[in-house]
Amino acid sequence: MDSNQSHTFTFQDLDDIAVGAHFYACGGGGALVNGQRLVADTKKVLEKRGLDHIQYLEPDQIPDHGWFPVMGAMGAPQKFLQYGYGESPVSAFLSHERLIKVRLGNPGFTFCSLMAAETGTIAHGMALLVAANLELPVINGDGAGRAVPCIPMLSFANQEAEFNLQISPCVLASETSIDAGGAKMNLDCNDTSAVDALARSIISANAGFHGRASLSCYAMKGLQAKQEGVFIHHTMTRARDLGRSLRLSDNPLSVIDALPTAKLLCQGYISRVSSTTRGGFDWLEVYIENDDQEEFVVVVKNENMLVWSNKSDSPIAMAPDLISYIQPDGTVLSNTEIQNHFMNSSERLPICLYSLLADRAMYHPWFHKQYASVFKHYGYYGSYHPPVSAEERNLEKPSCDTPKLSIAGIDA
Repeated sequence: MDSNQSHTFTFQDLDDIAVGAHFYACGGGGALVNGQRLVADTKKVLEKRGLDHIQYLEPDQIPDHGWFPVMGAMGAPQKFLQYGYGESPVSAFLSHERLIKVRLGNPGFTFCSLMAAETGTIAHGMALLVAANLELPVINGDGAGRAVPCIPMLSFANQEAEFNLQISPCVLASETSIDAGGAKMNLDCNDTSAVDALARSIISANAGFHGRASLSCYAMKGLQAKQEGVFIHHTMTRARDLGRSLRLSDNPLSVIDALPTAKLLCQGYISRVSSTTRGGFDWLEVYIENDDQEEFVVVVKNENMLVWSNKSDSPIAMAPDLISYIQPDGTVLSNTEIQNHFMNSSERLPICLYSLLADRAMYHPWFHKQYASVFKHYGYYGSYHPPVSAEERNLEKPSCDTPKLSIAGIDA
C-alpha cells in the first residue's frame, strides 16, 4: 500500500459505517439512532466547509512522531438514547490536547488525528464528528473490534503486553455545559480499572452528566501505536463494507453468513428481557426461543457477554468473540432497541444470533481474565472456548436445565 495515498469516506460511507458498526458492537455501542445523529451532524460540519468526504488514515500512515488520542463514550446505552449525545466529544478532545501541550512544554503542540476506543455506532460516529469539526483525519482502527463495557477490555489497556501505554492524563466531559451544571474533569491515574470505576461513579453520581460522557485518553505517538497488538486495524472500513453489503443485498442473512468466521448460533424469537441499570451499566438477560423447544439466554453487561442454551451444559458463545443480533429482514438490533421494544409491546421479535471470532490480539490471557470477572456473576467459572453453531451442536443429547441467571444483586 502507498503510505502517501489519501483515503476518504463519502457521505454514503458514513451512513454505512453507522450500520456496520452497529452489528459489530455486539448488542452494545448505543442505539443506531445515536450513531445516525452523529453522522448527520458530521455531514453538516463538512457541508459548511464545502466538503463531501472525510479523510482517514490507514494504520501504516499514522505519522511516527505525531500524537493522537483515543476517544470513547462512557455510560449506560439507554441514557444516550434518552438524553441524546454529540456536544462533549470535541470538548474532551480539545481539553486533552491542552493537557498534553502543558505536559510536553510545547506551546505549538497539536494532535494530528484521533482513534475510536471501540467499534460501535456511537464510538465511530463521535470520532468522525470530532475529525470533521477539527479538520483532522480519523484512524482506521480501534481498541477492540467490538464494543466492550470496561476500559480494561480495550487493547490499549493490556498490562501484560510488551507495549506500555499510559491511559492518563485523560479528560472526562459531560454533554451539559459547566454553566448548566455539567462538568469537565482531568483524571490522572495509570490504573485503568481505577479510571474506569472513577469515571463511572462520577457519571452516575453527578446529575449534570445524565448518565453519559465523553472520555479522551491514551494519548500516544504513531510509533507507539504501530507496536503489535496495540489496536485492531481496519475496523472502520470493515464496518463500512458490511453496512454497504447489507444495504445492497436482497438477502441480508447471506451477507452475514459470508463473513469470515461467522456462525449462526440460533434463529428464533426474542420472547422477553429482564434488565436493570446500575453503576453506569445496563445489565440484561435476553431470552430467545426457537421452534425446536430450545431456549437461549444472552447475558449482557452493556454488550453481549455469554450465550447459554437449555440444551448445553456450557455457554455456546462468549466474549471476547463477537455476539450480534440481526433480524431476517436485515435490521440490526442493539440491546437498547430490544429493551425499548418490550417497554411498549409484548410481541416477540424475530431474530438471528451470530458469533464471529475476535481479533487475535483479544485472545491474550489479560482479556480472558477481564471477561472471566463478568462471567462468574452468571455462574460460569470455566475457561474460554470457541463458539458452537446451531449446526455443530448435538441437539439429540439429553436436555439440561438452563442455568438460573439473574442480574439481581450483582455488584456493578
